[in-house]
Amino acid sequence: MKNLKILIVLLASIISIGSCSKEEDFTQDLDAKLEEAFDLKVDVEATIPERSLTVKVIDVLEDSRCPELAFCTWAGQLKLEIEITDNQVTSTKEIIFQEGKELPFEFGDYIFSITQATPDTQIDEVIELNDYTFTFFIEKK
Repeated sequence: MKNLKILIVLLASIISIGSCSKEEDFTQDLDAKLEEAFDLKVDVEATIPERSLTVKVIDVLEDSRCPELAFCTWAGQLKLEIEITDNQVTSTKEIIFQEGKELPFEFGDYIFSITQATPDTQIDEVIELNDYTFTFFIEKK
């Protein structure tokens, strides 16, 4: 009987320790290439190794895109805060995406564009930061 109580306490301890472990959200940085589209999520850094160039989405500052199935007078836009490092010089910039409209922005010797953003907005739904994916395209001037 005493051994059974010890076994129950031991099992309960193991279960409680296992349930307390924190699940980490590991994000992996990625390698990208100039003049090839690549997908990027918030807080993930893309590096173009041959150019010593990195880009990282820091935050979604605005998402005023028209929700699916809604009637809007304006398509809206998505405004991102991005961090760019070029030859060890880091700058924070804003970049805008509007569906069907190319809005490139120049930085140093490069032109940055967002060609797609997912998911689409829905009526009465909030998109969490980690659910966004942005398709970037970077080219040399």
